[in-house]
Amino acid sequence: MTTSKHALSKSAFIRGWQCHKALYLYKKRYYLRDKLTPERLVKFKRGTNIGLIARDLFPEGVDASPSTPFQYAKSVAYTQSLISQNTNTIYEAAFVYNGVLAALDILAYQDGKWYGYEVKSSLAISETYLMDAALQYYVITGSGLKLDGFFIIYMNEDYVLNSEPKLNELFIQQNVTKDILKLQSFVQQEIEEQLVVIKLDKSPAIDIGTYCDYPYPCDFKGHCWKRVPQNSVFKLQWLDELQKFDLYYKGILIPDNIPYDFLTDPVQIRKLKAHKENIVLTNKAALKDFLGKRNQQLCFLRVWYHKPALPLFDGLKPYEQLPFFISSGILGEKDIKMEINHYLLEPDINPLIQFRQILSDVAAKCNCIVTFNDKEVRLIYDELASSSPEINPVSFIDLENILSLNYYYDPIFFGQSDILDIAAHFNNELAKEKVLSDAEAILEYNEAVANLPEAASFMNKIKKSSDQYLISIRSFYNFLHDILETD
Repeated sequence: MTTSKHALSKSAFIRGWQCHKALYLYKKRYYLRDKLTPERLVKFKRGTNIGLIARDLFPEGVDASPSTPFQYAKSVAYTQSLISQNTNTIYEAAFVYNGVLAALDILAYQDGKWYGYEVKSSLAISETYLMDAALQYYVITGSGLKLDGFFIIYMNEDYVLNSEPKLNELFIQQNVTKDILKLQSFVQQEIEEQLVVIKLDKSPAIDIGTYCDYPYPCDFKGHCWKRVPQNSVFKLQWLDELQKFDLYYKGILIPDNIPYDFLTDPVQIRKLKAHKENIVLTNKAALKDFLGKRNQQLCFLRVWYHKPALPLFDGLKPYEQLPFFISSGILGEKDIKMEINHYLLEPDINPLIQFRQILSDVAAKCNCIVTFNDKEVRLIYDELASSSPEINPVSFIDLENILSLNYYYDPIFFGQSDILDIAAHFNNELAKEKVLSDAEAILEYNEAVANLPEAASFMNKIKKSSDQYLISIRSFYNFLHDILETD
């Protein structure tokens, strides 16, 4: 086994496999890296937590991880020492081979043989996970340790919590040895290419492409995409990714320059014409049928969701979408001002039970619930109505359907799909203060649950954010009705 200094880590290898330019920038121009987004941070924390839980499948192991990322040489040496003692289970076992460092989640010694286990917080095994495992197998076996099997541990999408968690049911352990053996020659060639890339004097001449977001959003997009105009063809949600890059490689960056004969779909052609001629597309008959009467007892609803990887209450599955904060804005037929209420759900009580009660209370005060891009509310209500016939019957309007069904299209919206951005175009009072994104709200909620002093700050922020959302939904609703009332 070798403990020589490494030039590549597992994460760096995957980055380079995605794009050699991204690897070069990461190694040589790190200061150009984009700020870590809340969405990426949520995924990172989730993966770390699941990895720790999965260790209980192999209890009483020895942790070989270093005290800092700069001390992996010690971790490699410690791992070798533990292996020489035939330690039953080693967490974060570290190996170096051919300039690459790999730290394995779980290394197990069973019946005189060594097995590798890598934990993933997902519900399926992806191509990326297999490449990740193939690299680890290459490094571990190349460093001198024979592995009799390599497994990826991932979450069982069909698992339902019943009383106490059963880890052997929550996690699936899949033997991927045959799959990753087929990738060994590719891994070796890719490593050799990447080792050349990181020694270059300047970054590789690689243009932007679909690989900028696959398998992961690249954190150097701010640098590589800086010459792409803000309102470019990439913002047009009615074009698919291949169409967008086809236009880009042809030198067509703005919608006005897209030739009509580039498109064949009639809906896309109409939307392109709307951009070129600056006209609004409106299907008034469909819009009127969808919205119904204007003067109703309305409730505008904003529900904040998260998807815990680990089910916390009986009857729930991994990654089930659950509410943690709900805001309602009740508006009577003659009311001008909404009656706004906020509900922070108790973390120790099944949130679906709490949600059903709140939804029942809200339904008692209105006959129509208006949301934006929230299909879950309707599903919960229908389930509640089937078991509780006494609940007040209400209709539902999801304003996002107006856009997705092409009842209304304004080129000024461009690629905007967030109600805050859409409503800001016709309500100047909106978007003047910071509003939490879904990912930011999840991070702050988790912090508030774990640290009560943070709860007051979280409540203040999410109330203000919810108010903005409710006002935006109402503004868009009124805007659409105003369209119907004009000739």
